[in-house]
Amino acid sequence: MSYKTRFLVMDAEKLKFEDNSFNLLTYLGNPLPHFSIDIFDNSVKEAARVLKKDGEIFIQDIDWISILFSSYRRTLVEHNPAGDVMISYHLELDTEKGFIKRLFHIPKLGKYFEDEFYLWSPWLVEFILKRNGFNNIENVNLGDDHWITKGRK
Repeated sequence: MSYKTRFLVMDAEKLKFEDNSFNLLTYLGNPLPHFSIDIFDNSVKEAARVLKKDGEIFIQDIDWISILFSSYRRTLVEHNPAGDVMISYHLELDTEKGFIKRLFHIPKLGKYFEDEFYLWSPWLVEFILKRNGFNNIENVNLGDDHWITKGRK
């Protein structure tokens, strides 16, 4: 397969494209934990603006709410992309703003950092799509807690 593709970095809330420019828009790599609900809502509004009639949107996400309720662990031990052991500790659950905060520690490097993860679930993604004029919405489970939500403009 051969596709003419360009990757651009820009503000998802202020896309630099004309109205009705694309047939398909994707959010891949589970980006939603890095968006507040307001930012995601605004970015979907922009997606609707730049999609052509009958254009489609695909959103890959993880059902964080399901994960939290099924087996939330205050301490996790995992590996970072470089393969180093990374320990994360629960710091905060902010139900007003919809995120959890964790402290990460990479012992080998002596590094610490905090990160916020917004809590998303397929029904929330579907709500935002409906609110922004998408229909024929379908949630597809990719296995475990991984989902693709598809909608048509």
